[in-house]
Amino acid sequence: MGKPLRLSVRFTGTRGCKISMGGSDRVVMTVAEGATSEDRVRWLTDWYRNQLKLRVAPRVGDWSERLDVQVPQWGVRQMRTKWGSCNPDKHLIWVNLELAKKPLQCLDYVILHEMAHFLSRRHNDLFIATLDRHMPGWRQVRADLNALPLIADAG
Repeated sequence: MGKPLRLSVRFTGTRGCKISMGGSDRVVMTVAEGATSEDRVRWLTDWYRNQLKLRVAPRVGDWSERLDVQVPQWGVRQMRTKWGSCNPDKHLIWVNLELAKKPLQCLDYVILHEMAHFLSRRHNDLFIATLDRHMPGWRQVRADLNALPLIADAG
């Protein structure tokens, strides 16, 4: 959630994977000796997805109430070019998995932005007024978010 963490990989004789926080600056991944790097990447991605879902669920409910819109269906997906997306016809929003690595205010902004499309499909005056009313500093949050990498550099 916006804070750099060190990844410590520990090997054990048991199968599977366990991931937990190791203090305030470390993620500890305990895996079987024979786990491949692909396995470790998949497990870490799943962990990020679960961590993000824990933070998205209450925020979607809060923003639904504040905007006076029905709670939408939502999901997390890996996106290469956007932080979020919305389908007003299906009453559905998606948030980018990479938001698990960004500050919480960025997640709030993306959820608000996507849910504001339930009130206005375009980025028109009503849309902008909705963001201004519910998150007066949204322009700075957007600028900060867009200054961060969209996809973590794997190299």
